[in-house]
Amino acid sequence: QPDARSWTSDLLPCPPLLKQAESDSRFRSTSRKSPDVCFHSVVPTRQGSVQECCYRRSNPGYGALIQDQPGGGNAVRFSHLVHDPKTHNAQEIVPYKQCCVEARLCSKFYEKRPSGSSQNYDKPRLASAYAGEYSTYDGQQFTYNCPGEYVLTDLSEGSFQFSAQILVDASVVTKNVSIPQTRITSFALAGSQFPTVQVTVNASLSLNILVDGRSLTDLVTHLYTDDGENVTVVCLLWGVDCHRSDGKLPPRPPPYGVYSRDNITIVVVNSTSCKLVLAYGVSIDITLITSSAGLSISIAIPISFQLKTSVTGLLGNFDGNGTNEFYYRESKTNIIRFLSTPLTTHDAFYYYCRQWLRQNGKTSIFVYAIGKSTTYYIQAATTFWRTFYQIENYSFRADQVFAQDCGDNPTCQAMAASSGSKAAVDDFNEFFSDEEAQKYNVGTAYCSQFVTYDGQTFVYNRP
Repeated sequence: QPDARSWTSDLLPCPPLLKQAESDSRFRSTSRKSPDVCFHSVVPTRQGSVQECCYRRSNPGYGALIQDQPGGGNAVRFSHLVHDPKTHNAQEIVPYKQCCVEARLCSKFYEKRPSGSSQNYDKPRLASAYAGEYSTYDGQQFTYNCPGEYVLTDLSEGSFQFSAQILVDASVVTKNVSIPQTRITSFALAGSQFPTVQVTVNASLSLNILVDGRSLTDLVTHLYTDDGENVTVVCLLWGVDCHRSDGKLPPRPPPYGVYSRDNITIVVVNSTSCKLVLAYGVSIDITLITSSAGLSISIAIPISFQLKTSVTGLLGNFDGNGTNEFYYRESKTNIIRFLSTPLTTHDAFYYYCRQWLRQNGKTSIFVYAIGKSTTYYIQAATTFWRTFYQIENYSFRADQVFAQDCGDNPTCQAMAASSGSKAAVDDFNEFFSDEEAQKYNVGTAYCSQFVTYDGQTFVYNRP
């Protein structure tokens, strides 16, 4: 066996505490060293190695990282995520049993498979999105319920770049609220060093995972994990044969397992949950909440990325300063204006969030469902914005105050008549200043109030 230093330098440090390991998507639990609990890093190194980290489940020291023999985790040179079961068993499992279980030679084992350390552990910073509720990397929360195709996070640090985007549709759940609700129906991740991965809600309320536009189940021949039998089945993405640790032929899907390719690892937990982990420590948890038929998304970026990285999008700028999180760029002057925190629903709709709405003319990273497109989501955003505008305490009135500021746009004229406010008309014109959005007239229906496509308003209360 070679000197361990020749292959352990690229391994992730262990989280210092059990609760940190449980919340860090870069690690996944395993039960090899029962009764304590262990985790291994999800993304193998280029040499096919992972780091195992074990924690105490008894007092004293509950939840602490075990770094001593024989219960401590160890560097795994021949990971089961990459290497076939025979090699993994012969090089990792058998030596541990022979040295640490059947004999008192554990020091020899840990010399070649050193225990993991928490030194230089880079704690990730979390941001999340679910059903119109957003939490940024710097701890700010806001509400934004508007359909569309949005940039959740764009990150760039040298050659490492990625864009995380979402498709937002109207909610299928009816709630007694004044502002319409939304749900995230699809998530896509594209980068400079890995394939494009898309996770979408199926009609059967399960996740469909696409890799470069192809279904994951089509790319994998056999794929399965049977925890009930304590059997691990490993399939590498892109047609490599699967291996079952007991030697039997793996059954056909359901597609639960771990797959790695080109600096990204996909962990399919079950039919409603998966993780995407990048080689640079960025991880994304995606869970389908069946009650809302929408995705809950959590993105974790290591703190070491802070300040030296360009981060933009709905989930904020990741500079450690929550007071400068929200801003917009004036369309006429190109001047950046900062918004107050916490972000109000008004400022979210009119200023901050709409700048992350993808417009026509930019290449989409999504594979759309039948009947949907970029134009579909622009129209949906326009309609929802008009509905929000209508119900934001602007009562309908017959006078045409400030209608001259609207030009020939009938929707704007109706809004001027509704509000009687110069500021309201200015807000409207600011929102519809984009060339693409000006192509659409919008008709809305909310409660008993209706606005036609040509800007006429009326009230009708009959069932």
